Amino acid sequence: MVQSVTLSRINGKGTISLSPRTDRTTTDMLLKKAVFHARSKGLRLLESYLRAEQTDDRRLLLDNGFMFRRLIPGNGDGGIFIFSKQLNLLDPACFNIFDLPKAEKVIGDIEDGLGMKIDEIPEKPLLLILIPEQGRPGMSMRSPATYIEFAKERNRELGNPFEIEILDQRQIQDQAACHKAIEKIIRTNGLIFNRSMLSGKLPQQIEALLNEYGINSLKFEMAARSMAHLLERIDRNPELAKYVAKAEYHAEKKSLLKIIPGLLQQHKSVLLIDESDFLSEPTEISDRAQAEGIIPQLDGKKTYTVQEKIEPLRTIGGKPFIIDCVVQKDHLGQPRVVQRVVRIPKETRESRVHVGVTPGYTGRQTIIKELWDDGTITEEMIVKIDTILLKLANSLEESFGAAGNFNCKLLISKEEEIYITFISDRPFQAPVGITPIIQERIDQTKRITDQALWRHINSRSQTA
Repeated sequence: MVQSVTLSRINGKGTISLSPRTDRTTTDMLLKKAVFHARSKGLRLLESYLRAEQTDDRRLLLDNGFMFRRLIPGNGDGGIFIFSKQLNLLDPACFNIFDLPKAEKVIGDIEDGLGMKIDEIPEKPLLLILIPEQGRPGMSMRSPATYIEFAKERNRELGNPFEIEILDQRQIQDQAACHKAIEKIIRTNGLIFNRSMLSGKLPQQIEALLNEYGINSLKFEMAARSMAHLLERIDRNPELAKYVAKAEYHAEKKSLLKIIPGLLQQHKSVLLIDESDFLSEPTEISDRAQAEGIIPQLDGKKTYTVQEKIEPLRTIGGKPFIIDCVVQKDHLGQPRVVQRVVRIPKETRESRVHVGVTPGYTGRQTIIKELWDDGTITEEMIVKIDTILLKLANSLEESFGAAGNFNCKLLISKEEEIYITFISDRPFQAPVGITPIIQERIDQTKRITDQALWRHINSRSQTA
């Protein structure tokens, strides 16, 4: 029996009261009823996530940041509760993540920049989004093809300033489709968002346009493929050098036995990293004998980074953690910190945390506020992290041209020193993969459209 359904657009609290004998069929019916009520309140359903074996857990995400989180059975009535994903507004300002601006605000700024109303644009610029493959039944929900539609949704919210086309790796090889897109990008000062195709897999004509018309420039995309070159460039910046662990870059195999013993006199151990693969597993070396056993086995055609191992690190439950941040530009071209997730490694392959290579090897995720709550880091440290990220954004822009989106992973030592360990030009993941910040992930995908508008208006003003 359904005793009540209460949903509020204002505070997000909602409850569905259930009979003690409620079965799965009934709960599914209740969810449908809750969705109907949510829509009647103007809360549009974005995503439903339900595994076949689940009997007491449901998740339904609503587009104002609220989520049906858990069906709680009990001796009496159970309930489905909606929890707000937003932080308490009374929390210190440093916890605030830059929200996606209201459509009305963006539209006003766009029209000021264009000097005309959006519906008066004679030919809409093309925003070409390149993805691995189009969405299809059975595709993993982590694929960009399952959520890139949010960029289209933002376009509609803004009055359709773009004509959006999505091509996957198979479609982009169609010469007629490729030529048509290229011609329109050039004619309309359009933009390309290259979500996941590496250089070399793109048609040459498309690749040639990425520096001028890409939301991220090709120079930045190429630099991000080589972590050694990227960190070395940052290391040259006097404002950022102290946030990169000391390292010898581009060392040849024959020079390693000279470099490593010298560094071991200063540090208990060093990390040896193959520069040909920015996701390569680092090898930890703690003495000369170990180095003499490892180095002869290395490929003499490659170059290597020898980096000091950052320790001692601040830990959670004895485990070093990664602070995984995303920086994007807004519709005015200003860099913004739009994600701060804390990742705690699994028991296996924990050494990867020392270079912060990939989130795929981390076990638990939380938000940065929890580190502040338990005293692991201070409010001042969070402010410092954001300051470093914005300096990094400006440095990348100066070095490589447009760097509209990037992911940066940070480590913190016990002495509260901050270290940049990893930078990627492709920070986006499917919303279902990052449970603490699902709504923020959706906003990041929507912000692609906002960034493209700024690039388009800026380009128009330069060519006028």
